[in-house]
Amino acid sequence: MAEPHKYDVILSDQSLALLDELNVGAFTVNVHRKVKSMNLSAQALMGLKEKEVIGKDCRDIFTGVPCMVTCILRSKNNAVTNEPDVEIVNEHETKKLLTRMAIPVYDRDHCLAGCLTILQDHSPIADLIDRIHYEERSYKTILNNLDVGIFTVNRGGHFTFFNSEAEKISGYDRRQVLGRPCSHFFGDQATDDMCLFREPMGKDWMYKSREGKIKTQTGETIPIRANYIPLKNEKEIIVGGLATFHDLTLVRQLDQAIRDRYTFHDMIGKSPEMQKVFEKVNIVAGTDATI
Repeated sequence: MAEPHKYDVILSDQSLALLDELNVGAFTVNVHRKVKSMNLSAQALMGLKEKEVIGKDCRDIFTGVPCMVTCILRSKNNAVTNEPDVEIVNEHETKKLLTRMAIPVYDRDHCLAGCLTILQDHSPIADLIDRIHYEERSYKTILNNLDVGIFTVNRGGHFTFFNSEAEKISGYDRRQVLGRPCSHFFGDQATDDMCLFREPMGKDWMYKSREGKIKTQTGETIPIRANYIPLKNEKEIIVGGLATFHDLTLVRQLDQAIRDRYTFHDMIGKSPEMQKVFEKVNIVAGTDATI
């Protein structure tokens, strides 16, 4: 019985199965351009079955993925080829954009035994990127239309988002703050250090709330109430933080107006009778009349 040719086995099934786990299509060809193996991902991408292609010439089978550079099996340098993206049409008449890369495969004697071609489908990645961009735009649109200041920072405390109300309250344009440290704008000791994100974001960093003051771009000091929330990834690791803050200027002014209306020095009274007394006292206080 003749000994199997050393070129017959050029890549293990385990290697192709590993690429399957990564959703990467792969097929192997020997030095005679005969297809030796083809993993499930490649079969799905090409719309072919392994039994239909094994032992056949790659030039006859893979017409949908043309060789756009010098074939490794004909080239003298046997270098890895990075080829342009190619578009194929499967059995369902669905177009797919693939990246094709071929690498040489050697036997134990370091002689060229064939090549491995890898096919990477761009469609899921492109769909994912489009979905992420759409969701990101949707979230930003919502946050930009809320009547509350909102900003986010990364683990280093640098601004990554600054909504329209935050611009209105602080007086800073988002282009001035994005990418810069939060403490540079809200970390002044004179304003009660309203940027809690300058603190280390450990695993126990929890929701926090604080009232204090911030300085606007024009130097005006305004009272605010801020809430701080850690942002976590799918592994529950803190990757940044989100803060919401409200301008309390109007609230404080209303509180002061109410206090002025219902108090007179150390006396407090809300009844109509007491309000009349306070009014008369204010009138008499401006005269020399004795009581």
